[in-house]
Amino acid sequence: MQPACEEGTCVKVYKVNGFLYFGAVDSFMAAFEPEKDPAEVILKLCSAQLCDFSAMQAVSHVSKQYAQAGKKFSVTEIATRDMRSIYKMSSMLEPGLLELLPEMPSGDCAGPDLRF
Repeated sequence: MQPACEEGTCVKVYKVNGFLYFGAVDSFMAAFEPEKDPAEVILKLCSAQLCDFSAMQAVSHVSKQYAQAGKKFSVTEIATRDMRSIYKMSSMLEPGLLELLPEMPSGDCAGPDLRF
């Protein structure tokens, strides 16, 4: 995955497809490189389904890693059902994750695929 660079600003987009659940979270978390990635990273969950609490924890953990690295990390195109689940479980997830979520999922889903 190469970052998209425009006028000196680079953004790396991770696009996840498929089911993210306890058996896939290690591979999911290993795909990210907070120290090597550019200053802005977007996680697109347009074709993903967060199947269980471990999936939500994994997204939360990745967001914390980018925050600790001083990088801007955002989550886009997340399904409404997954957003509801995250809001319900927010007290058990990393602080700040809710601020990363969009108000409503969008339709465009461009970027490299991560399949688990």
